[in-house]
Amino acid sequence: MSVMAVSPSPGTVEVVRHAFISGAEQMRRNLYRSAFSPVIYEMKDCSVGIYDAKGALLGQAPGLPFFLGSLGGTIREVILRKGVEIFEADDIWIVNDSTI
Repeated sequence: MSVMAVSPSPGTVEVVRHAFISGAEQMRRNLYRSAFSPVIYEMKDCSVGIYDAKGALLGQAPGLPFFLGSLGGTIREVILRKGVEIFEADDIWIVNDSTI
């Protein structure tokens, strides 16, 4: 039996893309609201994103330019050090390690 690849329509791709971005923006707002540190809730000195198990970016909220380019590398380094098998559905990872 042969398997056919199905390509989603451009409209479906955009809806899914914006859903990931919206999810990341909601995560950012919740982080600002629940943070204890004024560095986060006043200065907005953080960044959030949604990544797949291989470390590929699915959606990221706008943030400081410094963080926007560094999240992907950080996620890939965590996967390298810890292994992808430690991730489970609905996991939230907070990374604050200057050596990564």
